[in-house]
Amino acid sequence: MRLFKWSFLLILWSIITFILFQTFSQSIFKQGVSAHILYYRTHEIPIYFYLIGSFITGLIFGLIVAIYVLISNTADKMRRVRRINQLESEIKVLREQHEKDTEKENLYQKESLNNSTSQ
Repeated sequence: MRLFKWSFLLILWSIITFILFQTFSQSIFKQGVSAHILYYRTHEIPIYFYLIGSFITGLIFGLIVAIYVLISNTADKMRRVRRINQLESEIKVLREQHEKDTEKENLYQKESLNNSTSQ
């Protein structure tokens, strides 16, 4: 199953790469255009540079967001594990206390039975 998944991804990646190369090799994408950014005008750059630049910018932005989410989820998981450990230790203490109380109560009942039968 794993081999099928990776084979499928490799074939899909190859098809997308082929389509991109065929698209960017057309003459319209090789034409130079200049960008107007506020009052600044760049020199003429082929259109496919803008497309590749925007794609890479999106990848970098997505990577930054993914890293942030990964770090925040890891921190949240660590907080929850710490809280679970704290609650488990509290449960252990309460169970020990309950066992001690139960033993004392059993001893008290035995003593009261002994006292009532001896009278």
